[in-house]
Amino acid sequence: MKTLCTVILFSLCCMLARAMDDAPRAIEDIMESIIERNPEADLEQLEQQLQDLQQHPINLNTASPELLSQLFWLTPEQQEQILLYVYHHPMQTLYELQLVPGLHDYDIRNLVPFVCLHAASEEPSLAQSMRRARHELLVRSDARHIEQTPNDPYYGQIRYAMRAGNRFQLGAVFKREPGEIPNARSRYGAYVELHDIWKIRTIVAGDYRASFGLGLVMNASLPISKSFRTTQLGLEEQGLRKYCGTSDDFLRGAGVTMRFGLVDISAFYSVRQPKKQLWQHTAGLNMQYHQERWRVGITAIEFWSSDSLRLNPMYYNALYFRGRQQVSLSADAQYRYKRLCLLGEVAVSENKQWGLAAIGGMRFAGTDYSLLLLGRYYSPYYDALYASTFGEGSRVNDESGVYLGMDISRWRHWKLTGYLDFFFFEGPKYQIRETHTWGYDLMMQALYLPSERWDMQLRWRNKRKGTRDIYGVRWQMNNHWRAFSLRTQVDANLSRESLSPLRLPNHSADATVAASFAASDDLGYAVSAFEQLEYRVRKVPIVMQLRLQGFYAPTYSCRIYTYENDVLYSFSLPATYGIGARYMLNIRYEIASMLTLYLRLSDTWYARQWANDHQSPTHKTDIHLLLRMRL
Repeated sequence: MKTLCTVILFSLCCMLARAMDDAPRAIEDIMESIIERNPEADLEQLEQQLQDLQQHPINLNTASPELLSQLFWLTPEQQEQILLYVYHHPMQTLYELQLVPGLHDYDIRNLVPFVCLHAASEEPSLAQSMRRARHELLVRSDARHIEQTPNDPYYGQIRYAMRAGNRFQLGAVFKREPGEIPNARSRYGAYVELHDIWKIRTIVAGDYRASFGLGLVMNASLPISKSFRTTQLGLEEQGLRKYCGTSDDFLRGAGVTMRFGLVDISAFYSVRQPKKQLWQHTAGLNMQYHQERWRVGITAIEFWSSDSLRLNPMYYNALYFRGRQQVSLSADAQYRYKRLCLLGEVAVSENKQWGLAAIGGMRFAGTDYSLLLLGRYYSPYYDALYASTFGEGSRVNDESGVYLGMDISRWRHWKLTGYLDFFFFEGPKYQIRETHTWGYDLMMQALYLPSERWDMQLRWRNKRKGTRDIYGVRWQMNNHWRAFSLRTQVDANLSRESLSPLRLPNHSADATVAASFAASDDLGYAVSAFEQLEYRVRKVPIVMQLRLQGFYAPTYSCRIYTYENDVLYSFSLPATYGIGARYMLNIRYEIASMLTLYLRLSDTWYARQWANDHQSPTHKTDIHLLLRMRL
């Protein structure tokens, strides 16, 4: 009996020790799960957040519900079970995560790199945190698509960050795009973030982002997609936070959140100059009342500009906002009772005329399953500038739908996820010129993880939108050894053009708008397969990744997205389109404890005949180089 207990304890120790040393793998799994269902989103901030959590893990013994919500890949029920377990008896080792109800092996694997255990102690003062502050300097230089931009293919980035515990952060960033002459309109910025001073919960200045409610009027964080994050709808971290990325989707100014008992009040102001002689102003106010079961909030946003927003006139953006001033208002609420959660938000926005938007639903969850029913209605005249929430389209405008999602993990080594979404468009959308069309999106996925040595994933998806049916299948298998990891993945897509779209009768529809969209191909298919090898050198602190990929995707409608690792705080999601092959090589070398070098090489070869037919180069070569210094 003692021998058996020793073997079991040793196996658990090996599994968790491997997980603690496998943060890059956990980050890759989380990023890929989100990116593949939302490829057009700006996910640089998510990469930054995960890397930041890895460097500053959450202490489970002292974590508050708000702090634990940063682990967004866990369900609300799993977070509650962790808090309940720690409340009754604080954890002594991370091995006790095996005893938390609802946490499975794959959950623990993606959780351990971002948490730690320390005895409860007094929070250090701001002065003490400043003396122990950590500094980070990143210098990056890329050569992108060398064959396409031979004159100036160079991308540059310099980023500095300083963090003093969880209370104070500041940083600065500068970016140069290929072919760009640095000037006053180049991407540069700085930020300061401060927490927990008297009644002040958060202060931000410089570049920042804001998220409130379910995202109908203000959500600058990661857009909610049809993935496991849907179970987190309304439970993401709310409020103001600094922005240290390089995209142009941010606010610039200052904001503050103050807490008075159970009420949080946030106010912020932003002024930006995205173009010459164009100034954009944004002011907002949010009030939230929250307790154990209830959360109620109201949000008001006003935008005004020195000139009207200009968009190229297209058939699908006729009702997009083009004015100089806009006011958006919303009210959101959430109620939780045992396993049931009710949530929703209603908003109005000024756009030619006042438009209405509403989203609401219910979630029922246990320790090993969760079900979500969600309904939404976005008026054709609703188009809030900073809105970003659940939907089929990339814009919160002219859409209705019903979504049903499930997540089942009743079996120890199996996890089943799936969803079915019906959506309806009153007017034309991108690549859909008809009016009053509807479609559906169906996905089923099975994950089998019998051990830390290997796991397997199988996914099937069918989507009908406009005149096109899209079918997709993915099979993936991962094998892990002490110094090696091997990933095999095969993707196949099929696109079929139907004779007519799914439409509801509308006798008043404009005949010119209802004209059919000219399809390039009646039937198209694509196949992609790759093998990726990762090797961690024992005697030298070097990690290498090599991927070899072949693909056949002659039509753009059948393109395949495959996630690739990149240098720190970055990611790559190339759209596999064409006929050819691709390789990718990543190298991470820790020169010293304070200095790390990242190098990424990638090249894509296209079949000469296909490249000539599409007037494209036969090669696309990228070189990314990053040097990281930490003090």
